[in-house]
Amino acid sequence: MTARLGNACRLLRTWGSCKGLTIIYPQSSSLFLPCDQSHSCTAFPRVTPVRHGSQFFKRLSGVEVWSGQTGVSNSGKKKGRRPTRKLENLNYGQRPGDGKANIGWPGLNVPLHDYAAKIGPLAESHKLPPKQRGAQQRDTRKKRRFKPRLSPMERGWTSKSFGGRSVGPPDPVSDYVFEGFDTKILEVNVVSHMTNSLGRKRGFRAFVVTGNKQGLAGYGIGQSGTINNAVRKAKNIAGQHLMYFERYKDHTVYHNFHTKHHKTAVYVRRAPQGYGLKCHRIIQEICKMIGIKDIYAKIEGRTKNKITITTSFFRGLQKMETYQELADRLKLHVVEFRKERQYFPEVVASPAKARQTVGPDELLDFETMYMDGRVRYTRRSVTPFYAKFDAYHRKKRVHFINRNQPAAQLARLVEEQLGA
Repeated sequence: MTARLGNACRLLRTWGSCKGLTIIYPQSSSLFLPCDQSHSCTAFPRVTPVRHGSQFFKRLSGVEVWSGQTGVSNSGKKKGRRPTRKLENLNYGQRPGDGKANIGWPGLNVPLHDYAAKIGPLAESHKLPPKQRGAQQRDTRKKRRFKPRLSPMERGWTSKSFGGRSVGPPDPVSDYVFEGFDTKILEVNVVSHMTNSLGRKRGFRAFVVTGNKQGLAGYGIGQSGTINNAVRKAKNIAGQHLMYFERYKDHTVYHNFHTKHHKTAVYVRRAPQGYGLKCHRIIQEICKMIGIKDIYAKIEGRTKNKITITTSFFRGLQKMETYQELADRLKLHVVEFRKERQYFPEVVASPAKARQTVGPDELLDFETMYMDGRVRYTRRSVTPFYAKFDAYHRKKRVHFINRNQPAAQLARLVEEQLGA
């Protein structure tokens, strides 16, 4: 150290006389070293040895240090990225004096009048058992905000997606309240667009359907920065665009129909009572909101675009006619042939004044009028390979005697119950 100071004095001869040098250490202890140089030093700077000129944790505040871990760069903000790490409380569960030695700090973990401002081992009366200390930490810990647990009927199609969840009726419009209405979420997507100042800005788009289960229903699309606002906008738009659809005996459609929107085609077939909803889950939710209980629907083309599926199905329902509307339009009697009635003709609607003649080229078949010349694709039935063996035919002859016995037993039970 003395040699280095001598070199420093030689380098600083131009400063004037140097009679000594004072060195200040971090412990605030000073040392005076005489200078044996022939030059005169009237003034010499103080030299303070510091390992680091400026410490990182002293230069920045705690908030700025944490922002380096929890923040997102400017380029990341433009791309729509979000922070992946949250701010943590590193002092959680720590108490001054706790540990193996259990030191008492007056004014921090023990009262001042007990220790008279003396730092020392913690008294037994102030020590906390490990179990009690853990219970105290749990009591003082901030409760986490868990999402309310949904019942299985409210979770929708899956527990992670919003599809199929019920969000209640639309908001009232002036004095009109949507009594008896319910809204189902069909789809929630993340959308984004580029802005001039903020770059890529993200948002959410919600697609919902609402109805009163009595033939009145509508659908809407809402977009916002949050999911809740997007859903609220969508269901309010759906409530302002309601459509009424007639139902055959309040359980199914009046006739088969085929509609197409863009690349999505929907084929709908009426079904008897108790058949159920055998169709795409989007059409199932729409039918529940309308009040249709029995239907069969087949989707062809693009089956993943929920908006085109809904639009196509609603257009088909709008095109549907009741028997009386068809009879008044054609001025003919509407006759129904049903398989369960052995195709016995039944007049279901009659016009006010029927015409007497029918043109030779006039189309009078439901399938021809409402299917637009299309038929539903059905796979050809394939004969099993074992049908050519004699054992298969022998088994059929054995079971031929007992054919239709379960159905006959069920019919007898129904007759007995009705008779009783």
